[in-house]
Amino acid sequence: MGVSLYVALLGLLALSVGSMVRHSAGAITIMIGVVLLPLVLALFMRGDALEDVRETMFEYSVPSQLGIMFSNTMVDSGPSGWDPLLIILVVTGAALAAAFSVVAKRDV
Repeated sequence: MGVSLYVALLGLLALSVGSMVRHSAGAITIMIGVVLLPLVLALFMRGDALEDVRETMFEYSVPSQLGIMFSNTMVDSGPSGWDPLLIILVVTGAALAAAFSVVAKRDV
């Protein structure tokens, strides 16, 4: 149940980004960046100075948070249990509020 709600909230996040951008290709590109870019960047970060940043990007990337729902994580630290669902709920709520305000001001 948690995974389906997480994916539904991710879809609502994409809808709100699309409403704000008003360009379908731009919205798709932004959402691919939001979903996949942190994980890909973390895979290629080398060096001891970037260790903390790399760990955080692994912990909070969307594929890692979906793995937490299946009890299969890439790292042992970071959010656990229902925390990923709470995180995406807050982010989606903020994006929906921003989309409503942008659409209300721009489209009469």
